[in-house]
Amino acid sequence: MTAERLEDAGPLEAYATDILKRLLAHYPSSAESIKVVVTDGKAVTPQALKPSNVIELPYKFILEVESEDELAFILGHEAAHILFNHAADSGVFAESQKLRAMAASVGLYSVAARRGQSQITSVDIGSSKPAALAVGAYAALETLDKEILSKAWRRTQEEEADLLAVDLMVAAGYNAEAADIIMQRLDSLHRSSDTENRDAQQKWQNLAGILVTNITQGKTSGQQNLLSIGTVITSIQALSTVGVLGEKYLPALERGRLMTEYKFREHADAPQPAPETLRLRKAVYEGPGARALARPVVRDRVEALRAKGRLAEARTTANYLLRDAKDTNPDVRMLLASIEIDDGAPQKAREHLELAIRDPRAKLPVFDRLIGLYLDADQPGQALRVYDRMAERFPDKRATTLPDRIYLAHRAGRPAVAADALRECSTYARFDPDLFGRCEGADLSARKRS
Repeated sequence: MTAERLEDAGPLEAYATDILKRLLAHYPSSAESIKVVVTDGKAVTPQALKPSNVIELPYKFILEVESEDELAFILGHEAAHILFNHAADSGVFAESQKLRAMAASVGLYSVAARRGQSQITSVDIGSSKPAALAVGAYAALETLDKEILSKAWRRTQEEEADLLAVDLMVAAGYNAEAADIIMQRLDSLHRSSDTENRDAQQKWQNLAGILVTNITQGKTSGQQNLLSIGTVITSIQALSTVGVLGEKYLPALERGRLMTEYKFREHADAPQPAPETLRLRKAVYEGPGARALARPVVRDRVEALRAKGRLAEARTTANYLLRDAKDTNPDVRMLLASIEIDDGAPQKAREHLELAIRDPRAKLPVFDRLIGLYLDADQPGQALRVYDRMAERFPDKRATTLPDRIYLAHRAGRPAVAADALRECSTYARFDPDLFGRCEGADLSARKRS
């Protein structure tokens, strides 16, 4: 999973799974078992995951569809990626990324080797041809990946997934025209991000150009060159991650045109049923499905109100997300705690977080926030109590948080507890000297404070 599952999403997942089963019933061979998970968060685009065979369906995407047919297309498309095992093909792209990273370091290491250095620190590479060649190789491999490798396999995969989705929709009795609607919506999304993508691409190209000039002409010091290389490499790798280095797929409208031609050629005689909207409305906007979708929508509204300083309205709206006064939902309690902090009521914020840490779903940030609030209120004993509860809930984090326990124990006037924690930390000194150093630092800092 790459995103959190939407709370209480069972009815929505059951609905999507029924659509997927209806589609895969017409797959010509035995289809793999595929699970649909409705996710929370900022993502708006569904994705298929291997080897877990999961389709992540963001709730925000569900809110955008206007018919079951549209949902059927996207589920068929993502299922096709799993059925065709496209994830394995993406190894070509992964290998090209490795090659680019290797090329970026070749020049630096060759300079170090020539000078007999085992590490590169502030090597003077102002006039180093190997370094210049390395940057050139990096740029060449980036272009190779962007213009040939990446485009080739990604385009092929998307086209295959599109066409299989159309086949499955027609066989299952859906209106395949919904695919065109999805592509038009995708085109609008792409247009809105085009300017940002072009600016990001231009940024790294300018950095690379300046760096190559400086290296070949010896205009900057070795340290400056080294830092510049790091900046360029970091920038390029980051941009590769978010997918802004070049067009990776055919434009959405072009994909829509290809699907229209395919439908006309392969399914000219297929019936064109009316878009199915009734089942979508009942499954998504009525009953349990609507309640599950309401939570993130209301949460976004609360954040917007809070940002505008309308705290009373934000508090009232956030309370709608609670089942009752004893509801321990950690996400909602964290939200309410933030509102109370903004409103100058830290005691109420602590009360919300005390309820939140009772919930088995509470994560480390909830405990950290409550510990911080107790320290701000000069209640280190309460902070230590919350820490102990956190260490009990997350035993795998106990060792790495021992410096915190030492500090809190001293603040709470419990030196024996701090000494025990320091002794426990010393057992890790051989394997993790950095941790032991932080433990000693926490002990010293707390002693000076007291």
